[in-house]
Amino acid sequence: MAAAFDCVSPNFVQSKNSSTVKVVKSVKFRYTSTELTRELLVAFRTMVNDAIGICLGEDIRGRLKLRNRIYIEFQEKYKVVSCFPYSVSEVAWSMAKKHRRWQRRPLAKRLMLKMESQRQENGPPS
Repeated sequence: MAAAFDCVSPNFVQSKNSSTVKVVKSVKFRYTSTELTRELLVAFRTMVNDAIGICLGEDIRGRLKLRNRIYIEFQEKYKVVSCFPYSVSEVAWSMAKKHRRWQRRPLAKRLMLKMESQRQENGPPS
């Protein structure tokens, strides 16, 4: 996968009821798509849409409750590692929250992937 970094830009996010500003650093990059990456992105989108359906169908009120509900089922159904249901539940919960506010049926249309940052260590701990 050939990646070319375009820019590193800070995104400023300010909450409505607070005077603090959270800065999120994001990196935009291009890559040459392969069939394997496309399958991964399609699987993630499908998991998000399934999780939204479960959340709205069972009237789940909470991101952690949604995560606990889908964790084992999605690992068995989609054969994914444990970090995927966590990320799926966060994306699905945010979309379901917007549905309750806007009264529209949420649906993930674009291909996406959300992963948490993970600490990688090389060698034995010191």
